[in-house]
Amino acid sequence: MNQQTLFVYYKVPQAEHDRWLGVVQELQKGILDKLSSTGKGLVEASLLRRPEVSSEGLETWMEVYEHPSGIDQGMVDLINEQVQQVGLPFKRAAEFFIPLAR
Repeated sequence: MNQQTLFVYYKVPQAEHDRWLGVVQELQKGILDKLSSTGKGLVEASLLRRPEVSSEGLETWMEVYEHPSGIDQGMVDLINEQVQQVGLPFKRAAEFFIPLAR
């Protein structure tokens, strides 16, 4: 399997930054706990944001998920289930990237 990294990005109203930051942090903690309990090993998660805010007052956030052997479809399904459970209202776009060199 390729060492795929999953990037998920979406827009968050700047005025709601604090409200959603805690939700997404708990989301990622829950995802890591669930994946760990399935025996898939250590998955790393991070949360990033673009430094600029759009003229509409939106921030772009990005969740990043990495695993030494790559993120598989089962992991993606679990992430999506957890997102639905916490009720994130944002349209999420997901993309995979693989390393060009090691």
